[in-house]
Amino acid sequence: GVIRELVRFCDGSSSRGRAGDSHILSDVLTAAWPVLNDISSHPTCRANEAVLSGLLDVHSQLLSVVPALIGPYFKDLVTFVVKAYEVSFCPSALDYVSAAVESFDSEESIGVAAGLDENGKDLIFNQLLAHLSQCTFTYVTQTKRPNECPQLIKALFEM
Repeated sequence: GVIRELVRFCDGSSSRGRAGDSHILSDVLTAAWPVLNDISSHPTCRANEAVLSGLLDVHSQLLSVVPALIGPYFKDLVTFVVKAYEVSFCPSALDYVSAAVESFDSEESIGVAAGLDENGKDLIFNQLLAHLSQCTFTYVTQTKRPNECPQLIKALFEM
């Protein structure tokens, strides 16, 4: 979509700049965040795999391009992803969590912006991974069979 292309264009056209300069996407994120938040709060987003995947693609792209700018929104974003996963069991939610864990591991600035120290990061991700794993195990043993959701199982193991 449009937001993904805008992020891609802005990332390709900007350099990291001098210390103290804000990223070119700072204003874009400030303007787009309320829209992204409204979309994510709508029940259709959580239940429709295509809408959820598209939204999570945008969030993943922002996380990889401007992780420090996503930091202040991170806790709310993780809450949304977990709630959406609990409704949809969409593999892209697990893909997003995987990308978030990698970003936190490689980008110290996102943890600082999210207000998490090393212990806080470990705790939140341990709890997050345990919860998502338990939800998935329950889903593939009580609702669906593993052969009915191979993409979900693959996403869980890649997480």
